Amino acid sequence: MDNLLIITAMVFTSIVFTVMGVFMFVRSRMERRVLLGKIQHDGSLAASGAIDGGASEAHSDVSPFVRLSMWLGNLVKPKDENEISKRRLLFLRAGYRQRSIPILFLGLQLLLAAALPVAFFVLQNLYLHMPSIYVLLFAVALALVGFSLPQIWLKLKISSRKEKITEGFPDALDLLLVCVEAGMGLDQAVSRVSIEMEDTCKPVSEEFKTFIMEMRVGLTRRDALKNLSARTDLDDVNSLVNLIIQTEKFGSSIGQALRVHSDTMRTKRHQRAEERAAKIPTKLIFPLLLFIFPSMFIVFLAPPLIQLFRMWKGA
Repeated sequence: MDNLLIITAMVFTSIVFTVMGVFMFVRSRMERRVLLGKIQHDGSLAASGAIDGGASEAHSDVSPFVRLSMWLGNLVKPKDENEISKRRLLFLRAGYRQRSIPILFLGLQLLLAAALPVAFFVLQNLYLHMPSIYVLLFAVALALVGFSLPQIWLKLKISSRKEKITEGFPDALDLLLVCVEAGMGLDQAVSRVSIEMEDTCKPVSEEFKTFIMEMRVGLTRRDALKNLSARTDLDDVNSLVNLIIQTEKFGSSIGQALRVHSDTMRTKRHQRAEERAAKIPTKLIFPLLLFIFPSMFIVFLAPPLIQLFRMWKGA
């Protein structure tokens, strides 16, 4: 009995320490990746040439999986710079600013498209033993799924980031209006808002910081605003960009224009909230039909049915 308790305690202790070790290792790796991402992000905003040098130095400290993906991506990357720019714009909308991300993404698509069929072939030879025609069909389907999964993930990331920007942009616009009316210039106001919004809505803060950095490296305000509109791909941001450009062109008051636009943004956010609230009864129909009503039927009807079954059996 004592030996059994000692063995149990040792197994439990080893499991606890193993889980703690894995957790601490994963957390340290995540913190390290976040720090490297911040360093690469700052470098990418300062100068595009520093990215290539930092990326080449960072290749020595990445996993073999990433190296393989980069190698495959370099083999199939488009030759046209416009196509690469379009792909890079998609990742900018998802919040990834490293120049090597599109190439890594292409390599990951090819790697998954090849890995899933290979894993299926191994499973087929060991356990399944399906007919050849079905094996071929499943292999093609898995290759398509492996190639499409990164694209689906990218679309979800873009959609999620757009939603966050849409939710936080009216607050940023209110802060921008307060800063402008307090006497700050537009660039100083955007820089201040980017700092204030860092904890409440990080995507908006990142986009405003990118705008300020582009201004510092020599872009005109008009071009930096157009880049902001292209990165976010949102009607709310696009309307603000057009408003600021027209205000500068005609020399009107930026404060008054921002006040009117801020009121419009708050109204639109209130209308979106009302629209979501109106959709709730419709969305509740399917959970009611699939989960709540069957449970209620069981609770209400089970006792009488049991009694009827006992009476019928006794008779």
